Amino acid sequence: MRKQKKHECTRSLFAHSARHEAKCSDHARASTRETLKLSTSKQHRARAGVTLLELVVVVVILGAIVAMATPSMMGATEGQRLRSLGVKIAAALDYARSEAIRTGNIHLVFVGEDTLGASLLDNNGNPAPVLVLNDGRPGSGGQNCTIDGGEIRSTVPGEPHIDLGAIGTSGNAPADLGAGDITTGSSFRGPDGNDALWVAFRPEGTPRSFDSSCAFGALGTGAGAFYLNNGDRNVAVVLSPMGNIRVHSWNGAWSQ
Repeated sequence: MRKQKKHECTRSLFAHSARHEAKCSDHARASTRETLKLSTSKQHRARAGVTLLELVVVVVILGAIVAMATPSMMGATEGQRLRSLGVKIAAALDYARSEAIRTGNIHLVFVGEDTLGASLLDNNGNPAPVLVLNDGRPGSGGQNCTIDGGEIRSTVPGEPHIDLGAIGTSGNAPADLGAGDITTGSSFRGPDGNDALWVAFRPEGTPRSFDSSCAFGALGTGAGAFYLNNGDRNVAVVLSPMGNIRVHSWNGAWSQ
């Protein structure tokens, strides 16, 4: 019976029977549709497999790009923080100079520590890398070059991962006339010949050196620079003998 059905359509072709032809045509169409379904299903599976492979390749490439770009991005961010603190110190120097002229009082700028070697604190007792102090009228009783309670002070917030001092360079920044050791944080020197992390502005606006005994240097002694680093780059905030301020960056060489 099965053998007869298997060859039924073949025999009908020679018999020219309309009924058999219709039946065989339907059977052929059904068989073709089934074949097309199987073919389409295989194509979909093949297409899905290629898409997944492509996705894996794209993810791997993106991961490699991110891995290569991350150190560069972090370096750029650290460089921006370093430059930002340098600009803040420049602004503090400019503020101290303008306030000295406006008020007629001596204004002191400390970076890192005061003349006694103590860390700098803001009005709330929090650490501050930079402090501007209104030290009073020249020669007055309260004008003693030290940070006393009740004196007007302004501070600059710090930036993470920034240290005092220059690294990787033995040369001063352009136009830095100071003679101090720049690896300590500044090229300023007091009248006693010791390195100093501070500078004063007199009422006429000129910067002067001073020391822990509150002795002031002559005109021109206030020239120097403060130096910062992030372990890879340097920034110098340079103060001229007449009070002009410039910020220079070092990344293998000093910027002009």
